[in-house]
Amino acid sequence: MKLPGVVDLNQPPVGSGWSPAEITACFNSGFDPSNPNCAPDGGAEGAALPYTVSGKATYLGFVNYLSNLYGSTYYGLQTTLTARNYHGLDFVTGYTYSHALDDLSSNWVAFLPMDSTHPLLDHGSSDEDIRHRFTFSITYTLPEMKTKSQLLEGWQVNTIISMQSGQPWNINDQSFDFSGTGDLADRWNFYGMNGGNGNPPDFKSQGPNGLPYFPGTSNSACAAKAAALDGSGVPRFTTALGLAGCYANGNSILIPNGLGTFGTLGRNVFRDTGFHNVDLSVSKNFKFGERLRAQFRIETFNIFNHPNYANPNGATSGYGQGANADPSQPGAFGCGCSTPDNAAFNPVLGSGSNRAIQLGLKFIF
Repeated sequence: MKLPGVVDLNQPPVGSGWSPAEITACFNSGFDPSNPNCAPDGGAEGAALPYTVSGKATYLGFVNYLSNLYGSTYYGLQTTLTARNYHGLDFVTGYTYSHALDDLSSNWVAFLPMDSTHPLLDHGSSDEDIRHRFTFSITYTLPEMKTKSQLLEGWQVNTIISMQSGQPWNINDQSFDFSGTGDLADRWNFYGMNGGNGNPPDFKSQGPNGLPYFPGTSNSACAAKAAALDGSGVPRFTTALGLAGCYANGNSILIPNGLGTFGTLGRNVFRDTGFHNVDLSVSKNFKFGERLRAQFRIETFNIFNHPNYANPNGATSGYGQGANADPSQPGAFGCGCSTPDNAAFNPVLGSGSNRAIQLGLKFIF
């Protein structure tokens, strides 16, 4: 399936905003933010714009091009089991195992790929990718015993159980421009503390708090990894670390991409905490003669008051939580700071809020 998306046709080559001399000067200054060498050189980025270099249109900056460049695929296994009126029990249970992949999930927010010269490198799990989803809907009509008061007849219990695994969230550094391209779409580097790649479940989004942040070079594992990446060359990674800090949780660390480089973290690698919800209702039917009936209901949504947190980058919870997916925003980064219904500006009962109880009375005639 073809999807619309945007690329920057005038993206300068990676590293245009950072020269080795400037990086070294920033490193020697102790990562002083007031040092001009600790910020990307906007003039150098402008001079390296493809339309400027070619002389075609030197007055242009961003040239964002919308086209059907992107694509998506979906694989799924859907199963259903239904039982009808088995000793008063009716139920429908469903399970879906699926994998949705795409190059860009949002067709109404113009997110740029990290590298507009190779946009299809952003191929990965879709924002809406839900690997596992289980639902169980039960209706049980209690056995009846005829009495004048009708207290032992007309009772019914209903419940809906919904469980799904976490959805992906993508990170997007919108402040530092460590790649030196000016597009502010950088991702960072994700490693294991003992070498190799990091473990994505270590960076599962948090509840009301962001992921653990360590300023500057204060975290020894982050500092050691940055120094190893620098080797004996230009201190690109240590300088970026000194400016932005890092995140460490479990056995994994997230450090800034080195100055003048793109990050190695793929798109939508991290996941949120998923969705788990149980609703329960109890109803009682009354008969008044042949024509009039009444039903009284007590409905409880999220009966166990289980906390469900929104995806830091939106997903099906809605967009507008950019700071929660931006590693340049410590404290907010990785936070699922609201319930899914509020994040989507759609506070509907049963869609992720805290426990709610409502009473209902219905007359049928």
